[in-house]
Parts: sequence; structure tokens; C-alpha cells
Amino acid sequence: MKAASLHLLVLLVSGWLTRNQQAALEYLIAENKVLCEQLGPKRSRFTARERRLLAEKGKALDRKRLGELACLAPPYTILRWFREFVAKKKRRRMRAAGTRAETRELVVRMARENPG
Repeated sequence: MKAASLHLLVLLVSGWLTRNQQAALEYLIAENKVLCEQLGPKRSRFTARERRLLAEKGKALDRKRLGELACLAPPYTILRWFREFVAKKKRRRMRAAGTRAETRELVVRMARENPG
């Protein structure tokens, strides 16, 4: 009996939280649309940090939902930013790995040439 009442209580609380989160989300979507309308059609300039933030958050959404929500930049641009950041991260990781190997070889060669 206690387990059933606890289960019901958990369901009620989770339902309330879901409705509360949905209401907050709907408000933020409406606020975003109003701000984008005030901004107008002019092109916005974003810093690298802003592009990265929008790209990471936008990647979590599917393209259709991103198209409904995004108004500062088109969905294809946001997804392109994500692809560019991933590629840049891979290049950085690969370059660092090559640098470590080169440095190791140089240290070993210097040790051999200068045994003292």
C-alpha cells in the first residue's frame, strides 16, 4: 500500500515539474521571437564563444526543431559551425600528438649527442 502511494506521489510531482518546465520553455521561445523581431533582418556578428555555444546547443536538436527555434542564424549555419568546431578540435589534437613525438625524438637525439 505504501509503495503504491509513493509511486503516485512521484508521478504527480514529475508531472508538475514537466508542466512547469514546458511553461518556462514556451516563455523563453516567445521571448526569443520578440527579441529577434526587434533585432530585425540585419546580420548579427557572433564571437567564437557565442558561435560555439549556439552550435553545441543547436546540435542537440534535430534540424526541423532548430529551424522552428533559431532566428539569430539559419539552422544550416549553426550546424556548419558545429562541424567546423569538431574539425578544428580534431586538427588541434592531431597537431599536438605530432608535436609530442617530434619533441621526444629531439630530446633523445640531444641526449645521445651530448652524453655529459
